[in-house]
Amino acid sequence: MKIFVTILLVVIYTASASAQAVPDTVYLDKDKKKTTSQDYVVYLVTTPIADGKFTIEIFRKNGTLLSRGTFSSVKPERIKEGHFTYFAENGVKMRDCYFKQNQIEGEELLFDTLGHLKLRSVFNQGKLNGNRTEYYTTGVIKRDEIYKDSIFVSGNCYNKKGKKVKFFSRDILPEYPGGEKAMIAFVRANLKYPKADMDSNIQGRVVVKFIVEADGSITNIDIAKGVDALIDEAAMDIVRQFPKFIPGTSDGKPIRVSFALPIVFALK
Repeated sequence: MKIFVTILLVVIYTASASAQAVPDTVYLDKDKKKTTSQDYVVYLVTTPIADGKFTIEIFRKNGTLLSRGTFSSVKPERIKEGHFTYFAENGVKMRDCYFKQNQIEGEELLFDTLGHLKLRSVFNQGKLNGNRTEYYTTGVIKRDEIYKDSIFVSGNCYNKKGKKVKFFSRDILPEYPGGEKAMIAFVRANLKYPKADMDSNIQGRVVVKFIVEADGSITNIDIAKGVDALIDEAAMDIVRQFPKFIPGTSDGKPIRVSFALPIVFALK
């Protein structure tokens, strides 16, 4: 009897260990929905590990690893809990960080496609708290900033030789000449309410989307949310008349930025 019990325990233990090692694979399409066809773009491999946690690895269709992370739960919802790494298609690590209850916690490292460290940040409960340090590809510090609860406190900028230079904000949005008040005044002064819509008492809020190019010019004017054809055209016509903006910048360099401008057509 003693031998039989010992053998039974070994069999049960072996079966349990084997069950834990069986991964579950799910295929997702471009809309991140499950699919069984060949139109998948990524597939997820979920593997149970110790302490009731799970490792999820996401692979591209070509088989290269996109990310790997630890979760404390995968159903009914995924809860990030532990170490996460993200990879470029060439296999180089692009991001290294930790999560606690779905919030980023501790040190986050970002790398370029050649593996150079480009950004180091410190988080607490999902918010920037402490240093946020950006690097040149040579390893020299580019800018070093301090944040508290994701609010900028202070910072320094450096040139490629490590010499401190005048500080400038990393990202600056484009600005209408004279600021927001000047833009509102321009819209009010030049807005033409279509007579047919006035007669029909058609009112509403239009959202015009456009791009402010690196030289400040306005392009790609379109409607993000419209009211009717006449009002939509009147709203776009206002934006067409805008002067050049003061360009937005990123790290001191001009960039193109998408904009969305709401304009209300209302009758008193």
